[in-house]
Amino acid sequence: MLINEKHLAELNSPIQTINARVELHNGSTLVQICTCKDYLSNFTIERVGEGKFFGYGMSHKLIVNFIDPNKELNLTNIDFIEVTFGVDGDFIYPFPTFHILEVERDEATNDIRVVAFDLLYQAANHKVNELELPQSYNILYFASACCALLGISLKFDNVTDISAFLTEFPNGANFDGTETLRQALDAIAEATQTVYYLNGDWQLTFKRLNHAGDPVLTIDRNKYIDLKSGANCTLGAICHTTELGDAITAGSAENGVIQYIRDNPFLELREDAYTLLDKAIALVGGSTINPFECNWIGNYLLEIGDKIALVREDGSEIITYIVDDSITFDGTLGQSSRWEFISDEAETADNPSSLGEALNKTFARVDKVNKQIELVVGDTAENKQEISQLKLTTESISASVEKVEQTSEAHTSQISALQMNANSISASVRSIEENIETSHDTINENYEKLTKEVNTKITAEDVQIAISQELANGVNSVKTTTGFIFDSEGLTVSKSDSEISTIITEDGMSIDKNGTEVLRANNQGVIAKDLHAVTYLWIGDNSRFEDQGNRTACFWVSD
Repeated sequence: MLINEKHLAELNSPIQTINARVELHNGSTLVQICTCKDYLSNFTIERVGEGKFFGYGMSHKLIVNFIDPNKELNLTNIDFIEVTFGVDGDFIYPFPTFHILEVERDEATNDIRVVAFDLLYQAANHKVNELELPQSYNILYFASACCALLGISLKFDNVTDISAFLTEFPNGANFDGTETLRQALDAIAEATQTVYYLNGDWQLTFKRLNHAGDPVLTIDRNKYIDLKSGANCTLGAICHTTELGDAITAGSAENGVIQYIRDNPFLELREDAYTLLDKAIALVGGSTINPFECNWIGNYLLEIGDKIALVREDGSEIITYIVDDSITFDGTLGQSSRWEFISDEAETADNPSSLGEALNKTFARVDKVNKQIELVVGDTAENKQEISQLKLTTESISASVEKVEQTSEAHTSQISALQMNANSISASVRSIEENIETSHDTINENYEKLTKEVNTKITAEDVQIAISQELANGVNSVKTTTGFIFDSEGLTVSKSDSEISTIITEDGMSIDKNGTEVLRANNQGVIAKDLHAVTYLWIGDNSRFEDQGNRTACFWVSD
């Protein structure tokens, strides 16, 4: 609240003698002063807030109605407007400068209606990518950069704990640069549990509602025309949710209402997001505001976020704040103030983030800086872990599913992976089985590991498929149920009911019949006990033996 004893005394007087005027400026030149004795019909200053405890800003909007029957006012050359209030010739400027947005003249009456906003309104015309930011910064630096771009200074009001403003971002917050400065300022207010506005000194003021302190003004029954109020509204929990439905909540809805924060760049992607929310609810949790609507005589010394008390007809008080109101002057002063908590119905019972509460490890991240989305769904039991992950970037899509099971004797991992980009698709399935067998009697331990893997790659030119199986870490033999053996002796193909046994090694091959070698092939050649040629037998390049029934013929065959 602005402190001015003369003006405050007059505002509290049963009979007010307050003057107000509208000043028209062209640059540094005062062009025209308009009062209710000449051109000024009336003006209204609106400060429209939101039904929340924090996380928004209010731009001052000015609506002025002029009377100009002789067309003497030239508003095309006006750069800005200032509104001033005077008591006994002492004029003060409690509001920031207003910049004209619309001018409408009624050609029948020559009445003029002007709509103007303070400089904060222009924040919507700037983008985050216009800010001069280093790679690493904190929220305070970011807010200062916003002020520098708008040409204003920064101020704190009732922010005794500024730790939220000092939160560091080594790689910057999760902005893609296309967000407006107004959206960025809202995100700052959410992350720091404040509201913001432009004060009369052109300072961008971040203010934390003073829930612990006393009201700056008490409005008695003789100062208001009508008053409506409801049951107290208490902040019980804060929930941050992303556009993909992932949510984290600090506090409890059993203690009051939940205020939702959506897609805040200063909370997204942070591993300590819950810690930040926990600090926030510790700071502002339990804050209470009484919903109300009141039409009263008004006080232009009140600033946005000021705490006020209103006395009901029965003498009881309600405590609330100036966060949504309008001040009107038409020769006399009047003010309409209100606040009502707006519940975000889209984030209540049907909140898709309920999946995050059901699973042990679930999150969704939208990295606007690096242009990627990451989804992770996981479940962890005592001896089992399952994780599915999907990652999308501008160049590729990656997906994986991993399952791990652990027992006292075995450890099994199964992993499936898929990678897609513009030129190829790669997929793999891998299974790893590790078995440990221990005999306490003999103090023997056997460790076996079997890795099976299939890799596939598809491109516009070809398809590649690779299948592999690896035995490692102490596994020295494999025996199948059909009798095939793979060990240090080589590959043995045999069955218990067969008289033939085949052994293949890196040096060659041998075939036995009932324990007697009938064929051997190695680097010395081929030795066979019985060699039967059904049609003919070649020896060298030109000799050929043929069966002629009851005789054998030998032919010389030339090229």
